[in-house]
Amino acid sequence: DTKTLEARQLAYRAGIAAAAADLRNGECLAALGNLQSAPADLRDWEWRHYHFLANRAERSFSLSHDSKIHHVVSSQDMKILAIQYADGVLAVWDTQTGKSLRRLHGLPGAIHRIISISPDGRQLAAVTAGDGAGIFDMATGERLFALDHISTMGDFSADGSKLLGLNGSMSLLHIIDTKTGTSTT
Repeated sequence: DTKTLEARQLAYRAGIAAAAADLRNGECLAALGNLQSAPADLRDWEWRHYHFLANRAERSFSLSHDSKIHHVVSSQDMKILAIQYADGVLAVWDTQTGKSLRRLHGLPGAIHRIISISPDGRQLAAVTAGDGAGIFDMATGERLFALDHISTMGDFSADGSKLLGLNGSMSLLHIIDTKTGTSTT
């Protein structure tokens, strides 16, 4: 029926316009949502154009810094990215918006290698230069717990309450409580 087709076309054009506005505002996921709601049989060049732009913008952003990247880790949901630069700066990025959330300079314990980010994005597990490992506060860079008996670590548990670690000889597996810093073997 003609009225149904006109209504669908009008809704399609409104969705395209909303996606274009979302992209202008840097809201890539919202743009993709508006585009995905468009009926497949009406998708034309403009849909492909905005879909391309939204996907490209969602997956790329500038990580400009004057030093080389030393290590990179992401949260389990890929929403937070932590980048350790060779000059010691730790930059935390929101991968959804491409915006820098914080930059931490001169972290205590001289982080040697970042390992993982807790599921809630509040803690960072890292191996420190010369003195074991640690759990750090992502907002302030403060070392919450020094784990001198740990030489390498794995990922946080799904709920963020535990963290795996190995001792220096790699012979004992430790389960570390991320709220107290205590570990059991």
